Parts: sequence; C-alpha cells; structure tokens
Amino acid sequence: MNLSFTYRSLQLLEKAEELQVEVVRTRRRVLGDTHPCTLESMHSLALTLMRSCRFSEAIELVGSARGNFAEGCPSGDQRSITIRCWDTAEESLWKQIINQGLFTFLFESNVINIKDVSVALRI
Repeated sequence: MNLSFTYRSLQLLEKAEELQVEVVRTRRRVLGDTHPCTLESMHSLALTLMRSCRFSEAIELVGSARGNFAEGCPSGDQRSITIRCWDTAEESLWKQIINQGLFTFLFESNVINIKDVSVALRI
C-alpha cells in the first residue's frame, strides 16, 4: 500500500485508486471481508475517493467497511473502537461537505443523492 499512499500524496489519485482497488479485491479474496487488513485497505480507498470528490462512493465504502468490522468483531473487543472511528470519519466527511458550501452543489449535480443524505442524517 505504500506506493498508493505516495500516489495519493502526489495527487495521482487515479493511480492510487487503481492500486487500492486491487489490494481490497485481493485481501477480500484471501483474508475475507471482516479481516482488519481488508478493512484498513477499504479505509485507504475511501480516503482516495474523498480526495477525488467522489463522496457517495466513499460514504458507501465506509458504511460497508463499518458493517463488516462490526460483524467480524465480538462485542467488547478492543478493536471495536474502529467502528466509532468509521462513524467519526463519515460524520467528518459530511461536516466538510456542508462547511465548504459543497452540499447544494453536490446535490444539484447528482454527485450525492437523497439516500446519501438520509444515511448521513441517520433517517
């Protein structure tokens, strides 16, 4: 994953995404959807999608990873703090969208839809 981090830091987002998608696909196949390394890869891909202004995809991926992590960790497991981190990341993304005045633009441009809004607002 180090090369994808380098690509992302250089704003070569398409190259970063290409590597990250392959890593997620491979880790899912080899380790399973609930393995911490798979979830870490999904998180990295979500960050790249956010930087690419692909908010709907990032939110969907974060939600999927959060659900998989909750399923893979028994209650009381110390790693369950990661679930709260996913919630914080999603909340932070929505705050960033709203604070930067991007919400109306993204909604009117069909980049985000009513499903995204309802998920974000927990409706």
